[in-house]
Amino acid sequence: MLRRILMLGSATALLALGVACTSEDDATAEPSASPETTQSSNVEPVTDATLRNATIRTDLLPAGEVTLEDGTHSEPAAPGSASMVEFNVDSTVVDDFNDDGVDDGAMIVRSSGGGSGTFYDLYVFIASKDGPELVASQGLGDRIQVLGIESGPGGVTVVYLGRDTEAPMSEPPTIETTVTVSVNKDGSVSVEGSASAEGTAVATAVASETATETPMAGDACSDLAPEAADASFTFVTNVGSGDVLESGATVEGCSRTFESNVPWRLEDREGNVIAQSNTMGGGVDGPAPFEFTVDYAVSEAQIGHLFVGGEDPSDGAGFPPVLNQIPVVLQP
Repeated sequence: MLRRILMLGSATALLALGVACTSEDDATAEPSASPETTQSSNVEPVTDATLRNATIRTDLLPAGEVTLEDGTHSEPAAPGSASMVEFNVDSTVVDDFNDDGVDDGAMIVRSSGGGSGTFYDLYVFIASKDGPELVASQGLGDRIQVLGIESGPGGVTVVYLGRDTEAPMSEPPTIETTVTVSVNKDGSVSVEGSASAEGTAVATAVASETATETPMAGDACSDLAPEAADASFTFVTNVGSGDVLESGATVEGCSRTFESNVPWRLEDREGNVIAQSNTMGGGVDGPAPFEFTVDYAVSEAQIGHLFVGGEDPSDGAGFPPVLNQIPVVLQP
């Protein structure tokens, strides 16, 4: 039976996962446990409580990850900064995604970096002996409207409203988007769905082991011209046109943007977004370095494009969009 959470009173029908469910009667009729069930006996099922205390990845903090406590977390965006980065669980769902007899789970988390942006991400976990194991994260977009989340054997589906690329953030989201993250029995994931350009529905698979902290690029702003101190800009300092950008690489730069937000995305040769998120740099207090990690997957070597910056949520308050479009070589 599919477990379903509908939000905000939406009557939108969610996409069926299309994977047949095994009845409880059939499961108890088996004379002995299958090898998968035996293997699963040592793992802890994912619950709503363990999801709300799980560790997730984020580009809003230098450490690259954060552990929630009762579904929330907040801390300064940088040491001594008055801006706070906040995370709050929006919704959770628990089900046996990989059909091993043990519940897995997924949740949507809202995050903000102290500005007007509110970013939504989907995190998918499978059960393990060490607790929930993060197998995929999915950036859904900024100030979207989540309509619902549905799960069942095979994975999880989210339906939400996003915006077109040219639409200002002052407009309400109206483009309906459906994303399905499928989880295989071995824990690998695949993604299906369409997306608005503002909230691209392409999941980025993440490593199951705990992410290691990467030091912040402290010298990214060291050679900044004095004329840039009061300007709005986003400079990428370690990736140039034609460089090979390997999956897992760290992109560094220096920025001064409205409310410190630095959005980025990576497109393959066909223009499909294969990775996307937001990070934090400098804001009204002055320029500051930023960095983010790019995780992606392509089937063959090709030329893609890395976009860094480009959003202007200031509504003409003196921070025009600054977009870096960098052609890079992507490797399988």
